[in-house]
Amino acid sequence: YLNMEISFNTREIVKHFGGVAALIRLYEKHGLQISRSAINNWVKRKAIHGKQIAILIFLAKEENFRFHIEGFINVDLQGDTSSLPEENV
Repeated sequence: YLNMEISFNTREIVKHFGGVAALIRLYEKHGLQISRSAINNWVKRKAIHGKQIAILIFLAKEENFRFHIEGFINVDLQGDTSSLPEENV
């Protein structure tokens, strides 16, 4: 897979958590902080830092909220864009 590119569907991740404002409130509810611009940068870059992914998984678990990161991964193989199955989302 020499020409494979992998990215997160960050727009859908944010939407899955209820949007930017809801995600900020969720962080704050658990004593954490994140800025609107940080979340917007996830969407812009189609990437999320590993620590933030861990936090999202933790928050989902704490809230008994179904969130499986693998359902939000996009794979581009030589121009053929596809997503992993969303059945685990």
